[in-house]
Amino acid sequence: MSARAVRRFAARVQELPELCDFAEAEAAARGLGEERAGHVRLAVEEAAVNVCSYAYPQAPGDVEVSVWEEGG
Repeated sequence: MSARAVRRFAARVQELPELCDFAEAEAAARGLGEERAGHVRLAVEEAAVNVCSYAYPQAPGDVEVSVWEEGG
């Protein structure tokens, strides 16, 4: 699988489970395995929490999650 998977989510804490599910499922689909896909989920969750908490103090915004595979 080499195509980039991209989804946009509202930058709200309520969206975190779906956002993290997407990132983890896409990582697993690219062959990372359960443990490493879980690590991807954790990293994405940490970044997304910061976006939801600090990036849009005045008005709601979006966060875009892109997952792709690089050779190596």
